[in-house]
Amino acid sequence: MIRGIDFYAYCLDLIRQHPNFTFIHGDISKISNEEGKGVLYCGENKYTADFVFSSILFGQPVMGKKDHYLQQHFRGWIIDTKEPLFNPAEATLMDFRTGQEAGTTFVYVKPFSATRALVEYTLFT
Repeated sequence: MIRGIDFYAYCLDLIRQHPNFTFIHGDISKISNEEGKGVLYCGENKYTADFVFSSILFGQPVMGKKDHYLQQHFRGWIIDTKEPLFNPAEATLMDFRTGQEAGTTFVYVKPFSATRALVEYTLFT
């Protein structure tokens, strides 16, 4: 497990060590491909690069007849118990004993100790 805040702190610290990076804050209105380059529109500015990586979803992508569009959602909790309920040497992966009405769902449990574990619910829609 990598906590989001730890991941961002690590990456930002590493990036700040290199003077060839510039942080720009703004609203991204469009990401596209133009003439074999990645293009990002932020405010009134247009940025072009060999590659643009993004997790922003502006809308459902164009799909072929045999394509499937899936979104994956996560919700996790760190659980602390008074009694030892977890085996730190054993994780539970993809436990499908959950309702499947909203889409494909499963739970996994990653114990940190006998009394502390990450329990995460995953849903594909």
